[in-house]
Amino acid sequence: IEANLGLSADEIETALITNNEDLARIHIALLKGIPPVNKKLKLNVDDGWVIATAKKLSDWWSWVAEGANPFEKNRGKEVETFKEQDPVNRLFILKALCEVRLEQNDAVCYITDEMKKGVSIGNFRKDKLGSASDGAIYWYVGDSTIGHRLYKEDVLVGFKNNWKGKDGRLTKPVTNIQWETVATNLNEFLEISVTFPAEMFFMCISLFSTDI
Repeated sequence: IEANLGLSADEIETALITNNEDLARIHIALLKGIPPVNKKLKLNVDDGWVIATAKKLSDWWSWVAEGANPFEKNRGKEVETFKEQDPVNRLFILKALCEVRLEQNDAVCYITDEMKKGVSIGNFRKDKLGSASDGAIYWYVGDSTIGHRLYKEDVLVGFKNNWKGKDGRLTKPVTNIQWETVATNLNEFLEISVTFPAEMFFMCISLFSTDI
């Protein structure tokens, strides 16, 4: 994405909630890196970026996302469909488009070249900060531009009994992943991090304090 977008995490979250111009800017920046490029894509022009997004994802959805493609049910009504989505579904659509952008040759070559120079893979792929005693997984994302976020990932695995046949048995497990934003400022980081193991606690505070 163009570096000059300069959007903070708050602005990105607001864009997903309100479907504002910033959300269009993000999508257009991604679309410009996915050939064939529509050079006519502009802000506030008949929401053409939504139609372009739907077209890109129609070819890629099964490779980069899970579940049904929300645009498939109402072909020809992509703009209306997008406006009807809740913020979570808009996030899934944006994530899928990011995955498509990452698959393009220039992105792959850039990452490969940077790693040959000794740049850490962590610059391109987030690793988990750690796990708490209750099994929750924590992820940190942040810098001086977007701000700081600590996310909690709960992975819940459930089994259902299948009583058909002579002997009942457990069916294939159903995995449910839930995400929660647990900290957006230093006070919230301190409050949640006291429950972490010592090593994870100091890593968390160190990361958050870097740009303060």
